[in-house]
Parts: sequence; C-alpha cells; structure tokens
Amino acid sequence: MNKLSFTVKFLTVPSRAKNGLHPIYCRININRKKAEFALREFVDPKKWNEDSQSVKGNPELTAKLNSTYNRLNEIRNQIISEGRIPSSNEIKNTFLNKTDKSILLTEYLTEYIAQINLLPEYSESTSKKYKTIYKHLSAFLATKNLTHLTINAVKPEHIKEFEFFLKTTAQLSVNTTTKYLKLLKTVFNRAIEFGKLASNPMQTIKFKHERTNRTFLTHDELTRIKEIELTNESLDRVRNIFLFSCYSGLRFTDVDKLTPKSIVTDAKGNKWIEIQEIQKTGDFHRIPLLNRAEEIINLYKDEAEITGKLLPLRSNQKVNAYLKVIADLCQIEKTLTFHMARHTFATTVTLANNVSIEVVSKMLGHKDIATTQIYAKVLNESMTEFANLLNQKL
Repeated sequence: MNKLSFTVKFLTVPSRAKNGLHPIYCRININRKKAEFALREFVDPKKWNEDSQSVKGNPELTAKLNSTYNRLNEIRNQIISEGRIPSSNEIKNTFLNKTDKSILLTEYLTEYIAQINLLPEYSESTSKKYKTIYKHLSAFLATKNLTHLTINAVKPEHIKEFEFFLKTTAQLSVNTTTKYLKLLKTVFNRAIEFGKLASNPMQTIKFKHERTNRTFLTHDELTRIKEIELTNESLDRVRNIFLFSCYSGLRFTDVDKLTPKSIVTDAKGNKWIEIQEIQKTGDFHRIPLLNRAEEIINLYKDEAEITGKLLPLRSNQKVNAYLKVIADLCQIEKTLTFHMARHTFATTVTLANNVSIEVVSKMLGHKDIATTQIYAKVLNESMTEFANLLNQKL
C-alpha cells in the first residue's frame, strides 16, 4: 500500500473554452493510471496559476480546489483502511457519487447479458446461467420492494438476503447458489471496470461450497442401459447419445456442437474426436474415438450428412425427461444426467480399466490433475463400500 503513488492535479482545458473562460478539470493519478472529471468551474486563463494550483483574485474557487483535493485524499485513505487497493476510477466515482444512478441493477444485468451474447468466448450455456440469475434476482427484488434498486445502491446485506432467497424460496442447493453469486460478482467487477460502480458490494462476501458425490454408473448399470430393448424412437435416440457421452466423456453442450468434421483420422489411422471446449477453457483437444462411440455415430451417419450435426440431440430439458424414463425401465435408482455420463467415462470406462489418471485428465480436458483425482477417490470409496457389503454377506 505504501508504494502506491497518488497525485491530484487541477488543469484547464483551452479546447473546451466558453466565452474566453477555460473549464477546470481534476486529474487523479495512481501508479500512472489516470481518471479525470470536470469540476464545472471556469476560469480566466490569465488568472490561473498552474504551479500553485490557485486562481488569482478568487479565494472561493481556490478553497474549492483545496477542499476537492482533501476529499479525494480522504477517500483514498478510507479505501486503504478497508484493506483494499484504491484505483483512480474508484476514487473519482466515489467523490462524484456518480455511479450511474439512473441504471437499475436489473437494467445493467440485461445490458451485460446482451454484451456477452456478442462475444465468442462466452457459450450459450453461460448466457443461460446469467438469464437464470436475472430471473431469480427480479423475483427477489420484487418480494423486497426493491425493483428500483440502482447498481450503486447495492449493499452487502442485499447480497446476503439474495443468497438466502436462492436457498429457500428458489430452493437451490448451496453449490448452485454459490455458482450464481460468483457470476453476479463478475457483473459488478465489469461495472467497476467501465466506471459505472465505485466498489464491489460482494468483495468481502465469502462463498460456501459443499463437497458433492460424483455419481456414476457401474458396469452392470451401463450394460443394462445398452442392452434394453426400446421401441420408442425418441427414447432410443436419447439412450444412444447418453451412451456416447459415457464413452467419450463429453458434456451435453460439447456433444451438441459436434459435426461430422469433428471426427479426424491421424497418420496412423487412429480416429479422434476433436473439440473446442467452449464452456470451460475454449481450448481444442482430442479424445480417442472408442469403438462403442463410433458405433453410435454410424447409426446417424446419413442424418448427419443432411443436418450437419454429428448426433441428433434434443433440448436438455427433454433429454432429462427421457433419461428418467430410461432409468425407470432399467431399474436404476439414480438420476441419469449428462454429468453422470461424464463421471461414468472418468470412472467405470477409463480409471476402472487401468487407464492412467494422467491420460484420463487429458481426455477430460482438465487443467489441473487434482480435478481428475476426485474421480479416482470416488471410485476407491465406491470399491471399498462394495467390498464391505460383500464381507457382510460372505
């Protein structure tokens, strides 16, 4: 904190002169990062002394300049006392109390969603998450008679009340609540970046995260799904695409983006699924195309040539409804989801078949092998539990 350079300088801008008088601007400089604002005061350039930062013959205006400097320095010290690093923009916005009072919190969130929809690095899935936040936030503000809450008026207590609303009224889990709050925090950070907000009301709030069980299908359950006779075409398609995810480890959003060109063959004749993981990292990586997965692709080869999509995927909502029916038919007392399919690939399909954790990590597109090790731990715990059950019966 002590190494921060902080200067305040008042200057006139001749190019914006009115009736021969020059406007006075204030420039804040912290570590070479500047922020300027107009004081809405004009001065005769002949009476302006830049060195002494004063106006000859106008003690009232000179006093205003001194008062402005003192207030800016006071704001800087207040930020430091809160354990934060001040920025020139934050000091400026706090001084002016100009954080777009006309912009409602919900209006700014709408603007933010519109902006990320134009950026290629944000997936449709991410946009949907922000739209869900908007829906819950609007409902919360309505219940609290805060529909006119502006972005600069948001306080930590509002966030804590919103958190309680998400867990109770919206009946969201702790982890889902935390996920949405973290996304909301990025919205406030963007507002600060664009000078619409002085400080983040969520800066001191700590997020809770509960460890969740990564449920996966056993080999027997996977076989039951694979071998069950399904006469309904929609159920059969959903079953096949679910199995494709089990044999590839791909997320729902990634499967949906696959095209026939996503399947590539290397110089040795090995086939791969090449995918850009938009939802998480944006990186390209290759996954070996297992025989089981290729068999499923071949079922829809003719259709793919017409639609341009490798697999005929429905909306996630409909898919989940069909998966519930499939689970009932197979007498599987687990909630089938594409998350479970990915977990099954990581455990039953790969780790349980002695594929090294390093290889599994790469196929799943994990940046940190510690993430993959969670699956290994879950698999070990599952095997221990199974062994204990066997010991009780033997």
